[in-house]
Amino acid sequence: MINLMDFFLNMENYTIIKIDPNFPRFNIGKDDIDVLCLNINNVCNHIINILQLKYPDFNYKKYNINNKIHIDVLFKNKFIIKFDLCDNIVDLYPKYDIPTNLTKSVIETSIFNKYHCKIPTINNELMIRQLEYDTYINSRPDKIKHLIFIKKHSNILYKKFNKI
Repeated sequence: MINLMDFFLNMENYTIIKIDPNFPRFNIGKDDIDVLCLNINNVCNHIINILQLKYPDFNYKKYNINNKIHIDVLFKNKFIIKFDLCDNIVDLYPKYDIPTNLTKSVIETSIFNKYHCKIPTINNELMIRQLEYDTYINSRPDKIKHLIFIKKHSNILYKKFNKI
């Protein structure tokens, strides 16, 4: 239906955070891709351009929520997948004492995975998953998946942040 790799080829200044272990496969109508980027408008335009060029039978809905841009990819008005774009980790986790340069650092130190997409180094991935877990576990029990991921890498040190 859609090859997610098409969207990340030639994308600049990004990293896919909290990447699903099944990536680039996804569950139609259920999954999202979290993309941390330096220029949210450039990445948004890139995704929309790829969608229009390679997938002209698809359409999209773009909207802003909580300092993030969401792009829902649709086929015949049926939800297929969502791209969640953010350009500031501080905005994702405002209750924590996070330095303003962290987003840039996470993106600049990102590595290519086996699919040639940029992902954070493991210590940065663990840091983000810890923030995600701590922020949302009380309201979203499904966030336990992040703690499970963290425990699988218990020998790796990563930065933790205090609540403000």
